[in-house]
Amino acid sequence: MLPDGEPVEAVGDRGVVEQVGSIGTELRDGDRTWSAPHVRLAEEVIKR
Repeated sequence: MLPDGEPVEAVGDRGVVEQVGSIGTELRDGDRTWSAPHVRLAEEVIKR
């Protein structure tokens, strides 16, 4: 599990874990916030 506040590189972007939900993880990079579905995160290597 990725803890809140953890900086990561995933789904082609770098960001900080904002919140881990039931079906996806919300990430933040400055002013931009986006969500990555867990199924997509499970398919790739996440760099910390």
